[in-house]
Amino acid sequence: MHTTETALYRLIVGYGIVISFFSLVQIFSSIWLNRKFREKRKQREAAVLLSRETERERISLTLHDQSGPMIYRIRRQLEQAAKGGTDTTELILDALDGLNRHDVMLHAISNDLYPLHMDRMGLCSTLTDLVAVYQENETVAIFLNCARLPCMSKESEIQVYRIAEEIILNTVKHSQASKLNIDIDWVDGALLFKSQDDGIGFDLKKVAGENKRLGISTIYSYVTALRGKVFLSGSNGCRWEIRLQPVLLPEGESIVFGFY
Repeated sequence: MHTTETALYRLIVGYGIVISFFSLVQIFSSIWLNRKFREKRKQREAAVLLSRETERERISLTLHDQSGPMIYRIRRQLEQAAKGGTDTTELILDALDGLNRHDVMLHAISNDLYPLHMDRMGLCSTLTDLVAVYQENETVAIFLNCARLPCMSKESEIQVYRIAEEIILNTVKHSQASKLNIDIDWVDGALLFKSQDDGIGFDLKKVAGENKRLGISTIYSYVTALRGKVFLSGSNGCRWEIRLQPVLLPEGESIVFGFY
């Protein structure tokens, strides 16, 4: 074979090898990216399922621990009243009082399932109402700063609401704090959620086995569902910094910003 032909042949073979190599790299990269995408999607789906099951468990426990005994007590009072006697009026009044309290409790459970006024008022106003409810019954002073936010999907709003609700509940129950600050803002294309209390704090390693009881795993499941990242500190009180990627609505489907 002529020297020129040999050189040309080697050049063609070399180009073929290079092209084949880059083609293989592209194929394997596509396979790897698809696999990572599927894994991320499965994680988000699992997180959504876990958060829903956690809500169902909480509601089930509330119904079992509060509604059941209350209904039984009302029934016994009405049975006693049906027998007649001098204290019949008092028994009926007690039963009516129990029914009123039961109605309030069921309303609270319904709100836990889905805060119905969120559709009318938007996320920030609904969170303001949530804070007001806790302020009426608890000694922790809660300060909420909720900036103007883009319109999010209903599921994303609920998950952000649940994160705030869980953090407030944990603060009230466990922190021994007198003050809780919550800041929600939209920064660089993401929802930034920060909270800080002045309570006793906790050791992250010691509470690792109590994550479920403390609601930490529940918060993490909501964050995972919203493709978020979490920083949690238990020193000098409890501090959360959460960066979320909620699903946004197309601009034409709703009001663009804020307290709607």
